[in-house]
Amino acid sequence: MDDIKLHAKSEPDIDSLIHTTRIYSTDIGMSFGLEKCSRMVTKRGKVVHTGGVSLPEGTIADIEDSYKYLGILQANGNLEQATSKRPETGGGFFSFQHLQTRFTVVQYFMTLKVAVVCGSCTAGGAYIPTMAEEAVMVHQIGTIFLGGPPLVKAATGEEVTPEELGGARLHAEVSGCVDHFAWEEKEAFDYTKNIISTFNFQLPHEEEDSTRRKAAEEPLYGSEELMGLAPRSYNYSLDAKMVVSRLTDGSRFQEFKALYGTTLITGFAKIHGHLVGIVANNGVLSYEAALKGSHFIQLCDQRDVPLIFLQNTAPSGALTLSTKQAEMNSNCLKAQGSMMAAVACASVPKITVVIGGSHGADSYAMCGRAFEPNFLFLWPNARVSVTAPGHVGALLPPDAEEEEEEKLNRRLKEESSAFFSSGRMWDDGVILPQDTRKVKD
Repeated sequence: MDDIKLHAKSEPDIDSLIHTTRIYSTDIGMSFGLEKCSRMVTKRGKVVHTGGVSLPEGTIADIEDSYKYLGILQANGNLEQATSKRPETGGGFFSFQHLQTRFTVVQYFMTLKVAVVCGSCTAGGAYIPTMAEEAVMVHQIGTIFLGGPPLVKAATGEEVTPEELGGARLHAEVSGCVDHFAWEEKEAFDYTKNIISTFNFQLPHEEEDSTRRKAAEEPLYGSEELMGLAPRSYNYSLDAKMVVSRLTDGSRFQEFKALYGTTLITGFAKIHGHLVGIVANNGVLSYEAALKGSHFIQLCDQRDVPLIFLQNTAPSGALTLSTKQAEMNSNCLKAQGSMMAAVACASVPKITVVIGGSHGADSYAMCGRAFEPNFLFLWPNARVSVTAPGHVGALLPPDAEEEEEEKLNRRLKEESSAFFSSGRMWDDGVILPQDTRKVKD
């Protein structure tokens, strides 16, 4: 079998190959797995007609289109196959997984996947959780690395622990490979239940009740408090979670990548019973925050979940950068460009609320006016401008007079106000902070 290449262009060709592959597929498929492997073989699999095989759960095509996949992972590399004479094709699973996503997108089906890392995922097994749409990892139990501590010691002589090399905290805070950090397995499975609740799909027996919606809950914190939380000074950024907790049902918020890119808050919540994805500024939009935002926006687009952007970017003047800082800034701009592309390509409804400042390139990535959200609202204290008032000095020529700078700052202060923008119908109006939840219904 090692030297045989199978090609099938028609149904008769497939029939002629079934006898050739019967022994091979049965031996490989039944060497591991459950009894149902005799009909739906893993690894290479049997040669079958498309949609022509019926299983207890339905045809293969039905299963691929309607079922979602959850992986509880502990996987290692296959050294035996890697050193055999037969070329290794196990990695072809990765290619198939992405190709399947490509075709299902065209058919408006997205295979939703969740990975729960409850053990060591090494070598090829390390790719599986990183390719999942969302991944949960258990502290001091789960690890992800291509080569473990023994391999690192053999190659470099350095001794590291599994937790230092690829532990849950490392991947949740630094690399961003996993999206949720769990202290124990029970918490990991609680995370998984919450993730599945955001898939925004219904089982067949639930379609009859599609018009019914769970009654909305009031936030635990009063919306009237938003008036006092509205920032008046733009030298700092308001903690976005304080605003979110006063907008969502029951003040519940399922945060996405809570430990990674903390200057951007992303997560799922319900407002008046509607599932929404929330993207809120919590500081400067850094490299990690932009990657996080891009990932989350793509998830919401795949799951058909509307997006709500809460803009509050602190202004920053032009800085003189060193070579290293300039390189970091370039990487940040590239990540922000990816986030802009995700925002522009997202086909779900988008609502933007400017709760503070909306300045510079950050406003583009946060679905500002230029990206034409479905609705754009401003709080009375909002400021919208490319350059914030008081920060034009660094942009003027060195010989510019002080009077000219003051004149420009006064003009920027006037033309960046919320009422100046709404008066020219550049947005959908100025709303009171305490009415934000009502407007989103």
